[in-house]
Amino acid sequence: MIDRIESTDHEAGEPVAETSAPVAQPAKIKKPRKPLRPLTLEERLLHGCFSIPEVAQLCECSVSSINKDLREGRLTAVKMGGRTRILGPELTRYRSTERNVKRAAKRGEQPA
Repeated sequence: MIDRIESTDHEAGEPVAETSAPVAQPAKIKKPRKPLRPLTLEERLLHGCFSIPEVAQLCECSVSSINKDLREGRLTAVKMGGRTRILGPELTRYRSTERNVKRAAKRGEQPA
């Protein structure tokens, strides 16, 4: 609701209608945040999440293999904002399964 205030025009001496609008407050200036350090792989495996291409890269297999394992229930994922993510503890469990240990053995690597 706008209040009307009657005042007189100083030159003509006639009343002039003025509207009183709320006074705009100055915007608060935010201090820049200190940048966060990136998480290490160990921290992400404990608390983070991974995209499907990241999982494929870590397991050294194809994205289609990861998608197949998701469909067949060998790996579980969650939706976050419309994107599919694999949680770190689930990835740790998946990498230690017999199937992935055999893959690593074929490449001559230590299992994760």
